[in-house]
Amino acid sequence: GGQMVEFYELTAERPNMGAQGQLIGDDRRLRQAFLILLAVITLWKLYVATITNVLWDEAHFVMSGQYLDLAYPDIPGGYPWLARLVTSVAGWSILPLRVVALLIAVAIPFAVHFMARPVTSERNALWAAIIALLCPAITNNGPIFYPEGGLQLLLPLMAGCLLRAMADDRMKWWVLAGVCGALGLLVHYRFIIPGVAMVVFLVASPVGRTLWRRPGLYVTGAIAALGLAPALAY
Repeated sequence: GGQMVEFYELTAERPNMGAQGQLIGDDRRLRQAFLILLAVITLWKLYVATITNVLWDEAHFVMSGQYLDLAYPDIPGGYPWLARLVTSVAGWSILPLRVVALLIAVAIPFAVHFMARPVTSERNALWAAIIALLCPAITNNGPIFYPEGGLQLLLPLMAGCLLRAMADDRMKWWVLAGVCGALGLLVHYRFIIPGVAMVVFLVASPVGRTLWRRPGLYVTGAIAALGLAPALAY
């Protein structure tokens, strides 16, 4: 009495998995599981933040921030400016800086959910947030004050705004996408890479080529370019 194996066409609807047709119950239970997992991981990161010695990179941002400038020889101004703001409010202590980094890291899975929601169901968007939360490259963000978290937050936020702008052409999404791009370039010059990828999409994709006729695209580009202005002036 072996079990019969069933095959489905690639485009056919698949049956749901799990005891009640879903893995981890309904959307509400999945959301609860995500929040519990987020809380546990965040507490662990906070503990790591309290026991880890100050790293050279953190000291570099703090000391650079004490000498405010438009940019610096090896980095844009974003994180030195942020370090200057935090130390001005909370004093010369590493923990407040790491708490800010931790808050940024906590926001990343929500940004991934925001990015996924225009192209998939609420449940799949929740799974995307959970997978992002468990991804080592993202999970490791938070215990130290480092630009990687800012980049990983701004990228899905920008992508989510662009997806919405492409769908309904509302100017607010084009503007917000540009703001995310500008902030990303202030955080680190590596944020140029998503911009290059966007240009490739605009040139190589039939869908992308239709966007050249939308004024919002140029608004996004102009605002994003402002993120490079301080470095160019420097």
